[in-house]
Amino acid sequence: MRVILHIGLSKTGTSALQNVLCQNREVLKRQGVLYPDIFLKGMPLHVPNHNSFANALAGYIYYPNLSAEEYAAQFLRQYDESHANTMILSAESLFGGDPHVWDVTNPMEYWKIHEQKLHNL
Repeated sequence: MRVILHIGLSKTGTSALQNVLCQNREVLKRQGVLYPDIFLKGMPLHVPNHNSFANALAGYIYYPNLSAEEYAAQFLRQYDESHANTMILSAESLFGGDPHVWDVTNPMEYWKIHEQKLHNL
């Protein structure tokens, strides 16, 4: 399995890229590339990015209230079902997002939590 991580900074065109990837999920899948969706109660949410997964990697759980393990299981199941050879994950929150700099007491804490996200990934 080849995984491409798109870790763009906010305000650098990441949302535009994510929207194109989201709108072309089926086209990409036919070409062997999975841009996984997020499901809640079996329904696709058509979420254009994977920020909620990235935040969950650091223990910050938001809608749709899934753990990092649940996201990963969904992504791997979609990968297996798609017979793709590449998966793309795109999340600004792999580099930023939670925690925000104003949520921590010092810079080392901030960077340690973001390092932990990538380690958990």
